[in-house]
Amino acid sequence: MTDPRQITLDDVLGPAKALGSAGVLAKIRRREAGKAAEAHGRIGEAEVARLCTAAREHHVARLEQIATPTRGRNGRRRFAAKSIVDFLGFLMDGTGRVVAIEVKTTAEGEALALARVDEHQREYLDTVLSAGGIALLAAVFGEPVGNMLLRLRTYVVPWADVCARTRVTEGQLLAAGCLTGPEDFLLPYLTTP
Repeated sequence: MTDPRQITLDDVLGPAKALGSAGVLAKIRRREAGKAAEAHGRIGEAEVARLCTAAREHHVARLEQIATPTRGRNGRRRFAAKSIVDFLGFLMDGTGRVVAIEVKTTAEGEALALARVDEHQREYLDTVLSAGGIALLAAVFGEPVGNMLLRLRTYVVPWADVCARTRVTEGQLLAAGCLTGPEDFLLPYLTTP
């Protein structure tokens, strides 16, 4: 077993000779940016989970978060397969229509690049839509403070409205009336008895 006092920066980041000091710093910055983006994504998904819980409590929809399949042992985990979408469920209005939601989170002032919706997720949302289900994109915007996001704003938009676009801004979503709260994010899709 290696003595922890003998671990060097090269052990953690790879050989500095090949990267040079600028390369090592760039690698550290990329790793930190990746950790922040991952944390921001978890925060966005937690915000949408809150909306889904409220929808269930109001007997509007039953939506479950879909975990990415993983495998692991000895405390290590790796992705075993691709996830379909972040949330999947159905309306509780008597129609039972399928609802699929993909969540993307971005920091204050940034446009949401729709290229971040992976191809397999796009295909799944398109399939739900073509089968008569409800395919939605939840765009969560927040103000970054390290790995945290504050003052979250969630916009739930029909996938059909954004699937052909390359990016969407918070201003565009706000102008389209997509800002949502827990009591209303699925109301446009409910049938009246």
